[in-house]
Amino acid sequence: MFIGTDRPGDDPGSPFVVTSGGSYSAAPSLPPRGAAFTYQWQGNNVSFNGPTTDGASVSFTAGNNAPDGSPSAAAISLTEVNGAGDSVTSTRGGLVYPSPVIPPFTVTKQGSLTPIDKFSDSSGDASYTYTATLTPRPGMQYFWTVPGNNSLSLSGAQSETCSFTFGTNGSAEGNRVMIQVQELNAIGDSASGRDGYTVYSGPPVKRGEEGRLGRIGFVCN
Repeated sequence: MFIGTDRPGDDPGSPFVVTSGGSYSAAPSLPPRGAAFTYQWQGNNVSFNGPTTDGASVSFTAGNNAPDGSPSAAAISLTEVNGAGDSVTSTRGGLVYPSPVIPPFTVTKQGSLTPIDKFSDSSGDASYTYTATLTPRPGMQYFWTVPGNNSLSLSGAQSETCSFTFGTNGSAEGNRVMIQVQELNAIGDSASGRDGYTVYSGPPVKRGEEGRLGRIGFVCN
């Protein structure tokens, strides 16, 4: 008898994977049998959220990952006992991954370490480069986007900094732009945070360029 979980993509033939603090359910591959049989769920590094004597399913919360941010071991078992007291236990091991959190970040202009919330675009004679920075956590990857405005998702290695320049997104009055970063663990669970910024036309404004919407270019390291 196999034990499966309700996590999307779960493969009962492999160790289960869960995120610390997440709620899941487990169920055996065979339905419970008649009244002569009783059932008992047990677990390691998981806590059960309801009755543990239901042979059909059980709800559980994943425990803790390792202190260094790496996954830690977990297990769920179901014991079936017949009327004569004979029993069989099915056990499935798993891994608990760290839980993502909303990552705080700051934005600075090239050559300065002072956080800012206002930008100049490149409609003037100068081009300005800005960098969004966060403090990375072990076992996490980061993806920066600009929601609704030429968004660009990153892939591959963890990127805790993202440098960008503006085309002609600003205006003399200021246009708003959102910058968002997502923190993802190794099994794809995520948390995201965003902040809003104001983009102004760069000084001096070239003739015919003021207020025209353009692109944002991202180069992330």
